[in-house]
Amino acid sequence: MAINPIASARAVNEQFLRHQLTAFPLADEAVSRQADEGIRAPAKAFRVGPRVRDLVTQEVLHPAFPGIVEYHDLVAHQDPGSSIREPAEGDEGHGA
Repeated sequence: MAINPIASARAVNEQFLRHQLTAFPLADEAVSRQADEGIRAPAKAFRVGPRVRDLVTQEVLHPAFPGIVEYHDLVAHQDPGSSIREPAEGDEGHGA
């Protein structure tokens, strides 16, 4: 049986958040609601990069890629400007 690391990490995070929000309840309802929203929807930590669909249209990524990943954008440090768009010399037939 294969383990999906993304689903496993998500489950662990959700269990931890439930624990934090129930083990240490805040008395003020408004503050509690803000904490819950802030914990469950944190700000993006990375600058947004190119859209996956755009990279498929540009034939940089395989058309199956959007069905595999759970996100619509790459983050800036994943920008395929160098690693995906410019395969190593002599690596013919292995690019997008």
